Amino acid sequence: MIPKNETQSFTVRLPVELYEASTAIALERRVSMNALVQERLAVLVREEEQKSLYDAFSLVGEDEEESSVAFAHEAQAEVVCRDE
Repeated sequence: MIPKNETQSFTVRLPVELYEASTAIALERRVSMNALVQERLAVLVREEEQKSLYDAFSLVGEDEEESSVAFAHEAQAEVVCRDE
């Protein structure tokens, strides 16, 4: 794995229309193409991570017995009501 302060270069081939549209967006935002690509890839990675977590939690929630949190509510009630 690459440490956070290091970078890795790669080459991307884009259709001319996509390149021109991307360049126009970068110019409008006053950022480099490099910064634009980094920003959008970072968003994509976050979205994929969130989707993966959502899918994992959805799987856990499918088994009603395994996903029951009633015991936690009872334990919390014991702690909260103890001082009353």
